[in-house]
Amino acid sequence: MPQDQIVILTREFEDNLSLADSLRERGVEAYQYPCIASRILPYAGGEICPGKKLENFRVVAFTSKRGVAGMKPVYQRLKKSNQLLAAVGEATAKAIEREIGRKAEIIAEPQTGEGLAQAIIKKLKEPAPALYVQGNKTTGEFKKIMEQNGFLVCDLVVYENYPPELKPLRLKNQLIAVFASPSAAKLFFKVNPGLKDTVTCVAIGPTTGKFLGGIGVKRMVVATRPDPDYLMECILKTIAEGERA
Repeated sequence: MPQDQIVILTREFEDNLSLADSLRERGVEAYQYPCIASRILPYAGGEICPGKKLENFRVVAFTSKRGVAGMKPVYQRLKKSNQLLAAVGEATAKAIEREIGRKAEIIAEPQTGEGLAQAIIKKLKEPAPALYVQGNKTTGEFKKIMEQNGFLVCDLVVYENYPPELKPLRLKNQLIAVFASPSAAKLFFKVNPGLKDTVTCVAIGPTTGKFLGGIGVKRMVVATRPDPDYLMECILKTIAEGERA
């Protein structure tokens, strides 16, 4: 692998560890530069929407592992219930099984909010109350699609993302930056506006890819599946193409 390229990882530190280790095993330098931070918000398990408690929802949909973590006070209630648990992707489904002790009955494909909505609609056949466990930032597509199909959706915000304090990068190498969300990409280029024309971006998912395209990045690859092996494949391919350029 070329020694003059650095892969910048912009997710939270712990979320980057596995990918960073895999890159280093392949001789690729990984640089931790988290462009997003998060914290769990208090939820005691009481009323969610007016007149509705947790058990009043036919399906509980999770957008991320942090959404699962934010429901810790009601793990036992979810484990014992007959509600359908829905996950936006495999990582979230694994968190549901590990923390709640049940397997998710619904896993989105593609792994987006829109994909999650369509998977629920297909599974249930007819409208039912749905709880959407999420962070403070969302595209709104999940709720839009669900309500268009007659579902009552209540939002439950159990964590929030916020921008960390960042200093501009001073790296001289050829740079590849991996982005998992529009908010991370937005902060990255706010702090490093001069890199928009030179850094190669790897977007995890079409939503982030659309955002990057909208702000005018010059070079971009979209990993259509967020699973680690496929993401690694996209990064290594991008590195190889940069070496040939």
